[in-house]
Parts: sequence; structure tokens; C-alpha cells
Amino acid sequence: MADKELVCADCGQSFIWSEAEQEFFASRSFDAPKRCLDCRGKRRRGEVPIKPVGKTIICIECGQEFVFSEKESGTFIEEPKRCYSCRREPPGKKLNCAICGLDFIFTEREQEFFRSNGFEEPKRCLNCRRDWGKMSVSQIRFLNK
Repeated sequence: MADKELVCADCGQSFIWSEAEQEFFASRSFDAPKRCLDCRGKRRRGEVPIKPVGKTIICIECGQEFVFSEKESGTFIEEPKRCYSCRREPPGKKLNCAICGLDFIFTEREQEFFRSNGFEEPKRCLNCRRDWGKMSVSQIRFLNK
């Protein structure tokens, strides 16, 4: 084997991959190096930020850029349109219940149903809406004030 000239993936400069290094790499079944010695040292010391590999997508909810990696493509039918933090929360509008005071999510599906039927946004969470029929008239009048 003769010395080979390779190009560094980080800095773009060419470097010599010696015959001794080639034999060492072959004995360990390693691939050829992609970076020169200086860039390898910088990466080990954490001086060069490691770039995530994949497709950069802009979240449709918050507008933040995120990277969709090839490893994740097996878990999705199509590439996601929302970032990781937005995917954790269910899609929809966050509202506050007028009765119990807790926050609840008014889902996109509910919003579409309410819009298509001409209803206003709900003022009560789902639990309080279910309990609404069990309340007396005086309780309902008190809550509507």
C-alpha cells in the first residue's frame, strides 16, 4: 500500500493517510478517516459542534427549525411537520375552564366541529361539560354570571 491523499470533511484541506495508518485501520476493520488529525482532535475535545445529520424542516406551529434524521424515518409514515416539543403537546388551542379553572386542550378536530356547526368556543372543559346536565338550575345561573 502507498500513502494516500484524502480531503478532510470538516476543513476541506487535504491530508496524507500513511501506509502504517492504513495497515492499522485495516487490522481493526476501520473505514478510512474522514478528518485530518487537527479536526479529529478538535472533535474529541468538543471544540467543533457536531452537526445533526438529516433534513432541516421548519415547524408549522412554532416556526423553529428542527432536523429530521434518517434513523427516525422508520417511525413515521411521512416526515413530521411539527418539531419535537410541539409533537409532545396535542395539537389544538389551550383554553381555561370557567368552572374548575383548569387548562384544557380544544383539539383541532373539536374546533372544526364547532366551526362547522356555528358553535362558539367552549368555556368549560370536557369533564365539566359532562357534569353540566347534573347541575341544578341555580348552580347554572350562578356560573353564568
